[in-house]
Amino acid sequence: MSRWNRNRLCTAARRGAVAAMALTLGLAPVPYITREAIALASADASVLSWDATFDGSSYVFTIDFANDVYSGNHYLAVSYDDGTQGNANSLQLTWDCSEVKGGYYQDIPGASTSISGNTVTVGVPASYFGGKSFTVTYCGSSITSAQMGGASVAPDTPTTPDEPETPATPSEPATPETPATPDEPETGGAADTPTGAYAGIAIDGDFSDWDAVAKADTDATVGWGHVNKMAMVWDGDWVYLYLESEDSNPVSMTGAGPSGNGKYAITTDLGNQTLVDLCQAPNRVLGIDGATIAANSTTWGQPPYRWEVAIPASALGPYSKTISFGLYRQDAAIKDVANLRASGDEDHTFSGITYDGSYDDWTYYPHTTIQYAGSGTGETVVDARGALYADADKLYGHVVTSMPAHLSEAGGEFASAVSLKLNDDENLMLTPRFVAVDANGNIDWNPQTSDLAAGTYEFYLASTTTNGTSANINDLKDDDVIYGHAMVTIGADKDEMEYVIDIPTLAAHLHASGGQDKAETSIDPSSITKFSAQYGRIGQEWVTTAGTSTAPVLGVGLCLAAVGGTYAYRRRGSRR
Repeated sequence: MSRWNRNRLCTAARRGAVAAMALTLGLAPVPYITREAIALASADASVLSWDATFDGSSYVFTIDFANDVYSGNHYLAVSYDDGTQGNANSLQLTWDCSEVKGGYYQDIPGASTSISGNTVTVGVPASYFGGKSFTVTYCGSSITSAQMGGASVAPDTPTTPDEPETPATPSEPATPETPATPDEPETGGAADTPTGAYAGIAIDGDFSDWDAVAKADTDATVGWGHVNKMAMVWDGDWVYLYLESEDSNPVSMTGAGPSGNGKYAITTDLGNQTLVDLCQAPNRVLGIDGATIAANSTTWGQPPYRWEVAIPASALGPYSKTISFGLYRQDAAIKDVANLRASGDEDHTFSGITYDGSYDDWTYYPHTTIQYAGSGTGETVVDARGALYADADKLYGHVVTSMPAHLSEAGGEFASAVSLKLNDDENLMLTPRFVAVDANGNIDWNPQTSDLAAGTYEFYLASTTTNGTSANINDLKDDDVIYGHAMVTIGADKDEMEYVIDIPTLAAHLHASGGQDKAETSIDPSSITKFSAQYGRIGQEWVTTAGTSTAPVLGVGLCLAAVGGTYAYRRRGSRR
Protein backbone atom coordinates (compact mmCIF):
# COMPACT_ATOMS: atom_id res chain seq x y z
CA MET A 1 0.00 0.00 0.00
CA SER A 2 1.37 3.42 -0.93
CA ARG A 3 2.09 6.03 1.69
CA TRP A 4 -0.59 8.18 0.04
CA ASN A 5 -3.30 5.55 0.77
CA ARG A 6 -1.88 4.76 4.21
CA ASN A 7 -2.12 8.46 5.10
CA ARG A 8 -5.74 8.54 3.98
CA LEU A 9 -6.66 5.48 6.05
CA CYS A 10 -4.83 6.77 9.11
CA THR A 11 -6.37 10.20 8.74
CA ALA A 12 -9.86 8.78 8.31
CA ALA A 13 -9.41 6.45 11.30
CA ARG A 14 -8.06 9.25 13.47
CA ARG A 15 -10.89 11.60 12.54
CA GLY A 16 -13.46 8.84 13.07
CA ALA A 17 -12.11 8.15 16.56
CA VAL A 18 -12.21 11.80 17.51
CA ALA A 19 -15.73 12.15 16.12
CA ALA A 20 -16.88 9.10 18.09
CA MET A 21 -15.39 10.51 21.29
CA ALA A 22 -17.07 13.85 20.66
CA LEU A 23 -20.47 12.16 20.20
CA THR A 24 -19.94 10.07 23.35
CA LEU A 25 -19.34 13.27 25.31
CA GLY A 26 -22.41 14.87 23.76
CA LEU A 27 -20.35 17.37 21.82
CA ALA A 28 -20.88 18.42 18.24
CA PRO A 29 -17.73 17.56 16.29
CA VAL A 30 -15.85 20.56 14.90
CA PRO A 31 -15.86 20.91 11.10
CA TYR A 32 -12.37 19.53 10.47
CA ILE A 33 -13.19 16.18 12.11
CA THR A 34 -15.71 15.14 9.48
CA ARG A 35 -13.85 16.56 6.49
CA GLU A 36 -12.74 13.79 4.14
CA ALA A 37 -9.47 13.96 2.21
CA ILE A 38 -9.78 15.16 -1.36
CA ALA A 39 -7.29 14.14 -4.02
CA LEU A 40 -7.00 17.23 -6.17
CA ALA A 41 -6.14 16.85 -9.82
CA SER A 42 -2.90 18.30 -11.18
CA ALA A 43 -2.34 19.93 -14.54
CA ASP A 44 1.42 19.76 -13.97
CA ALA A 45 3.13 16.54 -15.08
CA SER A 46 5.60 16.81 -12.18
CA VAL A 47 2.77 16.34 -9.63
CA LEU A 48 0.34 13.38 -9.64
CA SER A 49 -2.11 14.85 -7.14
CA TRP A 50 -2.27 16.84 -3.92
CA ASP A 51 -4.48 17.31 -0.90
CA ALA A 52 -5.02 19.89 1.87
CA THR A 53 -6.75 19.42 5.22
CA PHE A 54 -7.06 21.20 8.57
CA ASP A 55 -6.15 19.21 11.69
CA GLY A 56 -7.38 21.70 14.27
CA SER A 57 -4.21 23.75 14.61
CA SER A 58 -2.41 23.50 11.25
CA TYR A 59 -3.19 23.20 7.59
CA VAL A 60 -1.60 20.06 6.17
CA PHE A 61 -0.70 19.82 2.49
CA THR A 62 0.20 16.44 0.99
CA ILE A 63 1.85 16.42 -2.44
CA ASP A 64 2.41 13.25 -4.45
CA PHE A 65 5.20 14.00 -6.94
CA ALA A 66 5.42 12.03 -10.19
CA ASN A 67 9.15 11.30 -10.09
CA ASP A 68 11.11 12.95 -7.30
CA VAL A 69 10.65 15.91 -5.00
CA TYR A 70 13.52 17.88 -6.54
CA SER A 71 12.02 18.44 -10.00
CA GLY A 72 8.42 19.12 -9.03
CA ASN A 73 6.37 22.31 -8.76
CA HIS A 74 7.19 23.88 -5.36
CA TYR A 75 4.96 26.99 -5.38
CA LEU A 76 1.46 27.23 -3.84
CA ALA A 77 -0.40 30.52 -4.35
CA VAL A 78 -2.64 31.77 -1.52
CA SER A 79 -5.40 34.36 -2.00
CA TYR A 80 -7.65 35.76 0.72
CA ASP A 81 -11.34 36.53 0.49
CA ASP A 82 -10.76 39.98 1.96
CA GLY A 83 -7.90 40.78 -0.44
CA THR A 84 -5.10 40.66 2.16
CA GLN A 85 -1.61 40.91 0.63
CA GLY A 86 1.79 40.11 2.10
CA ASN A 87 4.21 37.33 2.91
CA ALA A 88 1.34 34.90 3.57
CA ASN A 89 0.11 35.06 -0.03
CA SER A 90 2.07 31.98 -1.00
CA LEU A 91 3.93 28.92 0.24
CA GLN A 92 7.24 27.96 -1.34
CA LEU A 93 9.06 24.70 -0.80
CA THR A 94 12.84 24.84 -0.98
CA TRP A 95 14.48 23.00 -3.86
CA ASP A 96 14.84 19.79 -1.81
CA CYS A 97 11.49 20.20 0.01
CA SER A 98 13.30 20.28 3.37
CA GLU A 99 11.66 23.59 4.32
CA VAL A 100 8.59 25.65 3.47
CA LYS A 101 8.90 29.43 3.15
CA GLY A 102 6.52 32.36 2.84
CA GLY A 103 5.86 34.57 -0.16
CA TYR A 104 8.97 36.68 0.38
CA TYR A 105 10.93 33.50 1.15
CA GLN A 106 10.77 34.25 4.85
CA ASP A 107 10.72 31.53 7.52
CA ILE A 108 7.32 30.36 8.82
CA PRO A 109 7.51 29.71 12.60
CA GLY A 110 6.18 26.26 13.48
CA ALA A 111 6.01 25.03 9.88
CA SER A 112 7.35 21.60 8.99
CA THR A 113 7.94 19.27 6.06
CA SER A 114 8.47 15.51 5.84
CA ILE A 115 9.38 13.34 2.86
CA SER A 116 8.58 9.69 2.20
CA GLY A 117 9.56 8.53 -1.25
CA ASN A 118 7.99 10.97 -3.69
CA THR A 119 5.37 12.19 -1.20
CA VAL A 120 5.88 15.42 0.74
CA THR A 121 3.74 16.46 3.72
CA VAL A 122 3.77 20.12 4.71
CA GLY A 123 2.33 21.48 7.96
CA VAL A 124 1.66 25.20 8.29
CA PRO A 125 0.26 26.69 11.54
CA ALA A 126 -3.15 28.29 11.13
CA SER A 127 -1.71 31.51 12.57
CA TYR A 128 0.22 32.00 9.33
CA PHE A 129 -3.08 32.64 7.55
CA GLY A 130 -4.30 35.12 10.17
CA GLY A 131 -7.64 33.39 10.84
CA LYS A 132 -8.90 34.46 7.43
CA SER A 133 -10.78 32.60 4.74
CA PHE A 134 -8.48 31.81 1.84
CA THR A 135 -7.98 29.74 -1.29
CA VAL A 136 -4.86 27.75 -2.23
CA THR A 137 -4.10 27.19 -5.91
CA TYR A 138 -1.52 24.65 -7.00
CA CYS A 139 -0.86 22.86 -10.29
CA GLY A 140 -4.12 24.10 -11.81
CA SER A 141 -6.42 23.09 -8.91
CA SER A 142 -7.79 25.13 -6.02
CA ILE A 143 -9.26 24.43 -2.59
CA THR A 144 -10.70 26.82 -0.01
CA SER A 145 -9.92 26.86 3.70
CA ALA A 146 -13.56 25.94 4.34
CA GLN A 147 -13.21 22.86 2.13
CA MET A 148 -10.10 21.91 4.08
CA GLY A 149 -12.16 22.05 7.26
CA GLY A 150 -10.68 25.27 8.57
CA ALA A 151 -11.73 28.91 8.63
CA SER A 152 -14.81 29.59 6.52
CA VAL A 153 -15.42 33.16 7.58
CA ALA A 154 -13.22 36.06 8.56
CA PRO A 155 -12.85 36.88 12.29
CA ASP A 156 -15.65 38.81 13.97
CA THR A 157 -13.52 41.94 13.94
CA PRO A 158 -11.46 41.55 10.78
CA THR A 159 -8.58 43.82 10.08
CA THR A 160 -8.85 45.92 6.96
CA PRO A 161 -5.30 47.06 6.23
CA ASP A 162 -6.08 48.22 2.71
CA GLU A 163 -9.07 50.36 3.71
CA PRO A 164 -8.27 52.38 6.84
CA GLU A 165 -11.00 54.44 8.39
CA THR A 166 -10.98 57.90 6.92
CA PRO A 167 -13.14 61.02 7.08
CA ALA A 168 -16.29 61.09 4.95
CA THR A 169 -14.43 62.88 2.14
CA PRO A 170 -11.38 60.73 1.28
CA SER A 171 -9.71 63.50 -0.72
CA GLU A 172 -9.56 65.72 2.36
CA PRO A 173 -7.02 64.45 4.92
CA ALA A 174 -8.12 64.22 8.50
CA THR A 175 -7.62 67.36 10.55
CA PRO A 176 -5.47 67.32 13.70
CA GLU A 177 -8.66 67.53 15.77
CA THR A 178 -10.27 64.45 14.19
CA PRO A 179 -7.55 62.25 12.68
CA ALA A 180 -8.34 58.90 11.15
CA THR A 181 -8.39 55.91 13.47
CA PRO A 182 -5.61 53.44 12.70
CA ASP A 183 -6.59 49.95 11.68
CA GLU A 184 -5.76 47.08 13.96
CA PRO A 185 -3.01 45.36 11.93
CA GLU A 186 -2.35 41.65 11.88
CA THR A 187 0.03 40.80 14.69
CA GLY A 188 2.33 37.93 15.51
CA GLY A 189 0.79 37.46 18.98
CA ALA A 190 -2.01 38.63 21.25
CA ALA A 191 -2.65 42.35 21.03
CA ASP A 192 -3.64 44.88 23.66
CA THR A 193 -7.13 46.26 23.28
CA PRO A 194 -6.81 49.93 22.26
CA THR A 195 -8.72 52.49 24.31
CA GLY A 196 -9.87 56.01 23.50
CA ALA A 197 -9.76 57.83 20.18
CA TYR A 198 -6.62 58.09 18.11
CA ALA A 199 -5.40 61.69 17.97
CA GLY A 200 -2.01 61.33 16.36
CA ILE A 201 1.43 60.48 17.74
CA ALA A 202 3.99 62.90 19.17
CA ILE A 203 7.58 61.74 19.84
CA ASP A 204 7.85 63.30 23.30
CA GLY A 205 8.21 60.44 25.79
CA ASP A 206 4.54 60.71 26.81
CA PHE A 207 3.06 57.42 25.66
CA SER A 208 -0.61 58.14 26.38
CA ASP A 209 -1.18 58.83 22.68
CA TRP A 210 -0.40 55.15 22.00
CA ASP A 211 -3.37 53.99 24.11
CA ALA A 212 -5.58 54.05 21.00
CA VAL A 213 -3.19 51.82 19.01
CA ALA A 214 -3.24 48.00 19.19
CA LYS A 215 0.05 46.51 20.39
CA ALA A 216 1.32 43.04 19.51
CA ASP A 217 2.51 40.85 22.37
CA THR A 218 5.77 39.79 20.71
CA ASP A 219 7.68 38.39 23.71
CA ALA A 220 10.75 38.41 21.46
CA THR A 221 13.74 36.94 23.30
CA VAL A 222 16.16 36.65 20.40
CA GLY A 223 19.59 38.12 21.21
CA TRP A 224 20.64 39.48 24.59
CA GLY A 225 17.84 42.04 24.65
CA HIS A 226 14.09 41.61 24.73
CA VAL A 227 11.11 43.28 23.10
CA ASN A 228 7.77 42.34 24.66
CA LYS A 229 5.41 44.55 22.69
CA MET A 230 5.42 46.33 19.34
CA ALA A 231 3.06 48.63 17.46
CA MET A 232 3.13 50.72 14.30
CA VAL A 233 1.06 53.54 12.81
CA TRP A 234 1.53 54.95 9.30
CA ASP A 235 0.18 58.46 9.50
CA GLY A 236 0.85 60.40 6.31
CA ASP A 237 4.48 61.45 5.98
CA TRP A 238 5.56 59.54 9.08
CA VAL A 239 5.68 55.95 10.27
CA TYR A 240 5.52 55.68 14.07
CA LEU A 241 6.93 52.68 15.92
CA TYR A 242 6.33 51.56 19.51
CA LEU A 243 8.64 49.19 21.42
CA GLU A 244 8.26 47.95 24.99
CA SER A 245 10.54 45.79 27.13
CA GLU A 246 10.09 44.24 30.57
CA ASP A 247 13.86 43.86 31.11
CA SER A 248 15.70 45.70 33.88
CA ASN A 249 18.00 47.21 31.25
CA PRO A 250 16.55 50.49 29.88
CA VAL A 251 18.22 49.90 26.47
CA SER A 252 17.26 46.25 26.14
CA MET A 253 15.60 46.94 22.77
CA THR A 254 19.04 47.69 21.28
CA GLY A 255 20.13 44.11 22.00
CA ALA A 256 17.20 42.30 20.40
CA GLY A 257 17.39 40.48 17.08
CA PRO A 258 19.23 37.42 15.72
CA SER A 259 22.62 39.09 16.21
CA GLY A 260 21.71 40.93 19.41
CA ASN A 261 22.25 44.27 17.68
CA GLY A 262 18.86 46.00 17.84
CA LYS A 263 18.09 45.83 14.14
CA TYR A 264 14.47 45.98 13.03
CA ALA A 265 12.90 46.26 9.59
CA ILE A 266 9.93 47.93 7.96
CA THR A 267 9.00 45.67 5.02
CA THR A 268 6.70 46.79 2.24
CA ASP A 269 4.19 44.50 0.56
CA LEU A 270 6.62 44.35 -2.39
CA GLY A 271 9.35 42.87 -0.18
CA ASN A 272 11.51 46.01 0.07
CA GLN A 273 13.05 46.55 3.50
CA THR A 274 14.08 49.67 5.43
CA LEU A 275 16.53 48.83 8.21
CA VAL A 276 15.71 50.44 11.57
CA ASP A 277 18.98 50.23 13.50
CA LEU A 278 18.46 51.27 17.15
CA CYS A 279 21.48 52.54 19.03
CA GLN A 280 22.04 53.40 22.70
CA ALA A 281 23.93 56.25 24.38
CA PRO A 282 22.31 58.45 23.25
CA ASN A 283 19.22 56.69 21.97
CA ARG A 284 19.03 57.18 18.22
CA VAL A 285 18.25 55.52 14.89
CA LEU A 286 21.25 54.96 12.63
CA GLY A 287 21.21 55.44 8.91
CA ILE A 288 17.83 57.20 8.48
CA ASP A 289 17.94 60.96 8.08
CA GLY A 290 15.20 62.72 10.03
CA ALA A 291 14.34 59.79 12.31
CA THR A 292 13.57 60.74 15.92
CA ILE A 293 13.26 58.67 19.08
CA ALA A 294 12.10 59.14 22.69
CA ALA A 295 12.02 56.89 25.78
CA ASN A 296 9.90 56.96 28.92
CA SER A 297 12.90 56.33 31.21
CA THR A 298 16.64 55.67 31.29
CA THR A 299 16.79 54.53 34.92
CA TRP A 300 17.87 50.93 35.51
CA GLY A 301 15.49 48.47 37.17
CA GLN A 302 12.22 50.34 36.56
CA PRO A 303 10.46 48.50 33.70
CA PRO A 304 8.51 48.57 31.54
CA TYR A 305 10.69 50.65 29.21
CA ARG A 306 8.96 52.19 26.23
CA TRP A 307 10.49 53.68 23.11
CA GLU A 308 8.68 55.55 20.37
CA VAL A 309 10.28 56.18 17.00
CA ALA A 310 9.29 58.35 14.03
CA ILE A 311 10.56 57.28 10.59
CA PRO A 312 10.03 59.53 7.54
CA ALA A 313 7.80 57.76 5.03
CA SER A 314 10.30 58.89 2.39
CA ALA A 315 12.70 56.29 3.82
CA LEU A 316 10.35 53.42 2.87
CA GLY A 317 11.09 51.22 -0.09
CA PRO A 318 8.58 50.97 -2.96
CA TYR A 319 5.20 49.58 -1.86
CA SER A 320 1.78 48.81 -3.26
CA LYS A 321 -0.49 49.51 -0.30
CA THR A 322 0.84 48.30 3.04
CA ILE A 323 3.91 47.85 5.24
CA SER A 324 4.89 45.48 8.07
CA PHE A 325 7.28 45.74 11.01
CA GLY A 326 9.34 43.44 13.21
CA LEU A 327 12.82 42.25 14.11
CA TYR A 328 15.18 42.13 11.14
CA ARG A 329 15.57 38.63 9.64
CA GLN A 330 12.48 37.48 11.59
CA ASP A 331 8.81 37.28 10.64
CA ALA A 332 7.05 40.61 11.02
CA ALA A 333 5.19 41.13 14.30
CA ILE A 334 2.96 43.88 12.87
CA LYS A 335 1.55 43.15 9.41
CA ASP A 336 -0.33 44.93 6.64
CA VAL A 337 -0.55 48.50 7.94
CA ALA A 338 -1.95 51.03 5.47
CA ASN A 339 -1.38 54.79 5.31
CA LEU A 340 -4.10 56.65 7.23
CA ARG A 341 -3.73 59.60 4.88
CA ALA A 342 -3.70 57.70 1.60
CA SER A 343 -5.68 59.56 -1.02
CA GLY A 344 -6.44 56.46 -3.06
CA ASP A 345 -5.18 57.90 -6.32
CA GLU A 346 -1.56 56.71 -6.05
CA ASP A 347 -0.41 54.78 -9.10
CA HIS A 348 1.74 51.89 -7.96
CA THR A 349 1.12 49.74 -11.02
CA PHE A 350 3.59 47.28 -12.46
CA SER A 351 3.49 47.40 -16.26
CA GLY A 352 6.16 45.00 -17.45
CA ILE A 353 9.90 45.36 -18.00
CA THR A 354 11.91 47.05 -20.73
CA TYR A 355 15.64 46.31 -20.87
CA ASP A 356 17.12 49.80 -21.16
CA GLY A 357 19.22 50.52 -18.05
CA SER A 358 16.72 52.99 -16.60
CA TYR A 359 15.49 50.56 -13.89
CA ASP A 360 12.38 52.53 -12.94
CA ASP A 361 10.05 49.91 -14.40
CA TRP A 362 11.23 47.54 -11.63
CA THR A 363 9.93 49.89 -8.91
CA TYR A 364 6.57 48.20 -8.29
CA TYR A 365 7.65 44.63 -8.88
CA PRO A 366 8.24 42.30 -5.87
CA HIS A 367 11.86 41.97 -4.73
CA THR A 368 13.80 39.66 -2.41
CA THR A 369 16.31 40.83 0.20
CA ILE A 370 19.80 39.39 -0.42
CA GLN A 371 22.21 39.14 2.51
CA TYR A 372 25.85 38.09 2.53
CA ALA A 373 25.84 36.94 6.17
CA GLY A 374 23.16 34.65 7.55
CA SER A 375 22.72 36.89 10.59
CA GLY A 376 22.18 39.93 8.38
CA THR A 377 24.09 43.03 7.45
CA GLY A 378 26.51 44.81 9.77
CA GLU A 379 25.66 48.10 8.05
CA THR A 380 22.68 50.41 8.43
CA VAL A 381 21.23 49.23 5.10
CA VAL A 382 20.32 45.80 3.75
CA ASP A 383 22.99 44.20 1.56
CA ALA A 384 20.97 44.13 -1.65
CA ARG A 385 17.65 43.21 -3.25
CA GLY A 386 16.87 41.38 -6.45
CA ALA A 387 14.03 40.20 -8.69
CA LEU A 388 13.36 38.01 -11.71
CA TYR A 389 10.60 38.46 -14.27
CA ALA A 390 9.72 36.23 -17.23
CA ASP A 391 7.51 36.77 -20.25
CA ALA A 392 6.93 34.62 -23.33
CA ASP A 393 10.54 34.42 -24.47
CA LYS A 394 12.67 36.61 -22.23
CA LEU A 395 13.95 36.38 -18.67
CA TYR A 396 14.69 39.71 -17.00
CA GLY A 397 16.76 40.16 -13.85
CA HIS A 398 17.38 43.10 -11.52
CA VAL A 399 19.71 43.55 -8.56
CA VAL A 400 20.67 46.70 -6.64
CA THR A 401 22.91 47.32 -3.62
CA SER A 402 23.77 50.25 -1.38
CA MET A 403 26.03 48.37 1.03
CA PRO A 404 29.45 50.11 1.23
CA ALA A 405 31.45 46.85 1.02
CA HIS A 406 29.72 45.94 -2.23
CA LEU A 407 30.02 49.46 -3.64
CA SER A 408 33.78 49.25 -3.19
CA GLU A 409 33.83 46.56 -5.91
CA ALA A 410 32.25 49.01 -8.37
CA GLY A 411 30.70 46.36 -10.63
CA GLY A 412 32.64 43.32 -9.54
CA GLU A 413 29.83 42.31 -7.19
CA PHE A 414 27.60 41.76 -10.25
CA ALA A 415 29.99 40.29 -12.80
CA SER A 416 31.31 37.22 -10.99
CA ALA A 417 29.90 34.25 -9.05
CA VAL A 418 26.51 34.68 -10.71
CA SER A 419 24.36 31.58 -11.32
CA LEU A 420 21.11 31.18 -13.28
CA LYS A 421 19.25 27.92 -12.70
CA LEU A 422 16.19 26.30 -14.28
CA ASN A 423 13.69 24.13 -12.40
CA ASP A 424 16.01 23.85 -9.38
CA ASP A 425 18.15 21.48 -11.47
CA GLU A 426 21.89 21.77 -10.88
CA ASN A 427 22.43 20.37 -14.39
CA LEU A 428 20.46 23.26 -15.89
CA MET A 429 22.65 26.12 -14.72
CA LEU A 430 24.34 29.00 -16.52
CA THR A 431 27.23 30.91 -14.96
CA PRO A 432 27.38 34.04 -17.11
CA ARG A 433 30.60 35.44 -18.51
CA PHE A 434 30.49 39.20 -19.01
CA VAL A 435 32.09 40.23 -22.33
CA ALA A 436 32.36 43.60 -24.06
CA VAL A 437 31.61 44.38 -27.70
CA ASP A 438 32.75 47.61 -29.39
CA ALA A 439 30.93 49.64 -32.05
CA ASN A 440 32.41 47.49 -34.80
CA GLY A 441 31.31 44.24 -33.18
CA ASN A 442 34.76 43.24 -31.96
CA ILE A 443 34.62 41.09 -28.81
CA ASP A 444 36.73 41.60 -25.69
CA TRP A 445 36.35 38.32 -23.83
CA ASN A 446 38.07 39.62 -20.68
CA PRO A 447 36.95 43.22 -20.20
CA GLN A 448 37.26 45.22 -16.99
CA THR A 449 34.18 44.51 -14.86
CA SER A 450 35.25 45.85 -11.45
CA ASP A 451 36.63 49.15 -10.15
CA LEU A 452 34.55 50.85 -12.85
CA ALA A 453 34.15 54.62 -12.89
CA ALA A 454 30.71 56.10 -12.31
CA GLY A 455 28.43 55.54 -15.30
CA THR A 456 26.46 52.87 -17.17
CA TYR A 457 28.11 49.97 -19.01
CA GLU A 458 26.66 47.31 -21.28
CA PHE A 459 27.97 43.75 -21.50
CA TYR A 460 27.06 40.70 -23.55
CA LEU A 461 26.42 37.49 -21.59
CA ALA A 462 28.14 34.29 -22.65
CA SER A 463 29.01 31.25 -20.49
CA THR A 464 32.08 30.72 -18.34
CA THR A 465 32.44 27.35 -20.08
CA THR A 466 33.02 28.89 -23.51
CA ASN A 467 36.49 29.02 -25.07
CA GLY A 468 35.85 32.54 -26.32
CA THR A 469 37.66 32.31 -29.66
CA SER A 470 35.27 34.32 -31.85
CA ALA A 471 36.65 37.72 -32.83
CA ASN A 472 33.44 39.47 -33.86
CA ILE A 473 29.87 39.32 -32.59
CA ASN A 474 28.62 39.00 -36.17
CA ASP A 475 30.70 35.88 -36.84
CA LEU A 476 30.29 33.64 -33.80
CA LYS A 477 31.62 30.09 -33.67
CA ASP A 478 29.17 27.41 -32.58
CA ASP A 479 30.55 27.11 -29.06
CA ASP A 480 30.52 30.89 -28.44
CA VAL A 481 26.86 31.31 -27.49
CA ILE A 482 25.51 34.72 -26.50
CA TYR A 483 22.57 34.37 -24.13
CA GLY A 484 21.69 38.02 -23.54
CA HIS A 485 22.83 41.44 -22.37
CA ALA A 486 23.41 43.26 -19.06
CA MET A 487 23.42 46.93 -18.10
CA VAL A 488 25.50 47.87 -15.04
CA THR A 489 25.28 51.34 -13.48
CA ILE A 490 27.90 52.49 -10.97
CA GLY A 491 26.83 55.35 -8.69
CA ALA A 492 27.93 57.20 -5.59
CA ASP A 493 25.43 55.58 -3.23
CA LYS A 494 24.23 52.50 -5.13
CA ASP A 495 25.21 50.07 -7.88
CA GLU A 496 22.49 48.58 -10.05
CA MET A 497 22.18 46.00 -12.80
CA GLU A 498 19.47 44.65 -15.06
CA TYR A 499 19.84 41.95 -17.66
CA VAL A 500 17.83 40.09 -20.26
CA ILE A 501 18.26 36.44 -21.27
CA ASP A 502 16.74 34.80 -24.34
CA ILE A 503 14.83 31.81 -22.95
CA PRO A 504 14.86 29.64 -26.13
CA THR A 505 18.66 30.08 -26.37
CA LEU A 506 19.03 29.23 -22.69
CA ALA A 507 16.90 26.09 -23.07
CA ALA A 508 18.75 25.03 -26.22
CA HIS A 509 22.20 24.98 -24.65
CA LEU A 510 22.04 24.38 -20.89
CA HIS A 511 21.47 20.65 -21.22
CA ALA A 512 24.27 20.23 -23.73
CA SER A 513 27.82 19.13 -23.06
CA GLY A 514 29.76 21.96 -21.45
CA GLY A 515 26.71 24.19 -21.75
CA GLN A 516 27.48 25.03 -25.38
CA ASP A 517 27.25 22.17 -27.90
CA LYS A 518 23.77 22.61 -29.36
CA ALA A 519 24.18 19.39 -31.35
CA GLU A 520 23.34 17.54 -28.16
CA THR A 521 19.86 17.20 -26.69
CA SER A 522 18.47 20.39 -25.18
CA ILE A 523 15.34 20.94 -23.09
CA ASP A 524 11.94 22.15 -24.26
CA PRO A 525 11.31 25.78 -23.15
CA SER A 526 7.75 24.81 -22.25
CA SER A 527 9.14 22.48 -19.56
CA ILE A 528 10.61 25.38 -17.57
CA THR A 529 8.57 25.92 -14.41
CA LYS A 530 10.99 28.02 -12.38
CA PHE A 531 13.90 30.42 -12.83
CA SER A 532 16.38 31.15 -10.03
CA ALA A 533 19.33 33.53 -9.72
CA GLN A 534 22.14 33.76 -7.17
CA TYR A 535 24.74 36.52 -6.82
CA GLY A 536 27.53 34.88 -4.85
CA ARG A 537 29.49 38.04 -4.07
CA ILE A 538 26.37 39.67 -2.62
CA GLY A 539 24.68 36.79 -0.79
CA GLN A 540 23.52 33.19 -0.90
CA GLU A 541 19.78 33.80 -1.24
CA TRP A 542 18.25 32.53 -4.46
CA VAL A 543 15.97 35.05 -6.15
CA THR A 544 13.20 33.11 -7.88
CA THR A 545 10.29 33.42 -10.23
CA ALA A 546 8.01 30.83 -11.81
CA GLY A 547 6.28 30.13 -15.10
CA THR A 548 7.06 28.78 -18.54
CA SER A 549 8.26 30.47 -21.68
CA THR A 550 5.12 29.36 -23.50
CA ALA A 551 2.71 30.43 -20.77
CA PRO A 552 3.47 34.04 -19.86
CA VAL A 553 0.19 34.55 -17.99
CA LEU A 554 1.09 31.73 -15.60
CA GLY A 555 4.57 33.10 -15.08
CA VAL A 556 3.42 36.64 -14.37
CA GLY A 557 0.56 35.45 -12.17
CA LEU A 558 2.85 33.46 -9.92
CA CYS A 559 5.49 36.17 -9.75
CA LEU A 560 2.86 38.64 -8.55
CA ALA A 561 1.08 36.25 -6.20
CA ALA A 562 2.88 37.82 -3.24
CA VAL A 563 1.32 41.20 -3.96
CA GLY A 564 -2.04 40.29 -5.43
CA GLY A 565 -3.78 40.65 -8.72
CA THR A 566 -4.02 44.43 -8.89
CA TYR A 567 -1.19 44.76 -11.37
CA ALA A 568 -1.88 45.55 -15.00
CA TYR A 569 0.26 43.36 -17.22
CA ARG A 570 1.14 44.69 -20.60
CA ARG A 571 4.25 44.46 -22.70
CA ARG A 572 6.06 47.74 -22.89
CA GLY A 573 7.73 48.91 -26.05
CA SER A 574 10.17 46.87 -28.09
CA ARG A 575 12.61 44.67 -26.24
CA ARG A 576 16.19 44.55 -27.12
